[in-house]
Amino acid sequence: MEPLMSSSSSREKDDYNPRQSSDSTEFNVIIHAKARNTRAKILILVASIAWLSVFALLLGIYHRLANNQKCNCEINDVGSNLLVGEDVPIINKVARKYHYLEDKLDDDDFSVTDPVWADLFPVGGGIVYLSQEYIESRRLPISSISPNRPGNKSVYEIAGYHSLHCVSALRANLWRAKGALEGGLPYDMEEYWYHTVHCLADLRQYIMCNFDETLMRVEDLIHHPGQEQLKLCKDTGPIDRWLETNYQ
Repeated sequence: MEPLMSSSSSREKDDYNPRQSSDSTEFNVIIHAKARNTRAKILILVASIAWLSVFALLLGIYHRLANNQKCNCEINDVGSNLLVGEDVPIINKVARKYHYLEDKLDDDDFSVTDPVWADLFPVGGGIVYLSQEYIESRRLPISSISPNRPGNKSVYEIAGYHSLHCVSALRANLWRAKGALEGGLPYDMEEYWYHTVHCLADLRQYIMCNFDETLMRVEDLIHHPGQEQLKLCKDTGPIDRWLETNYQ
């Protein structure tokens, strides 16, 4: 005789629903699948952002290099290649003392100072005559062809000595203006004044382009900053030799 089941056991058996258990399992599978899909989408998104960032970085580097190359071509008339550059490596520096005034160069007696000023310039005053082959190899801007040199050479002037010429011209024009004011000497306003204005503009641009960041000391007993302070300067000797060789 089979044992009788209790009513509670019977209810528990009746409450058991295989379909309900299967639905719960399927629901859990769906939840896990959705989670995996979400994680996959997030990983794909992160990877895409990373690749886009790398691509943008490489694109930026490419554009920077391209722009630098373009810029060098556009402004190479003030670049190192034009200013001697590869032909005369400027590696030597010389220490020079800075002075409020320099003997012989800044004396009021121009008969004494004129020869000293002239000695500041190399033979040719900073002018060179260069062959077309040299000009093309250095990508120099087109300049006037000299009728005084054989070989169809073009004439160039180095920037540093052009600016030094302007300093010399300002000195001469100050002397002329002083002579006109004190001694009634003639002064051609059109000739001297506008050249003076040009030279001031040249010197302003030269200083801003070659800005000197030296910190100059200031003392109460010194009327001008940096008096007798040592400064590290470019040695113009190699430049002068290159200029004189190419002035022939």
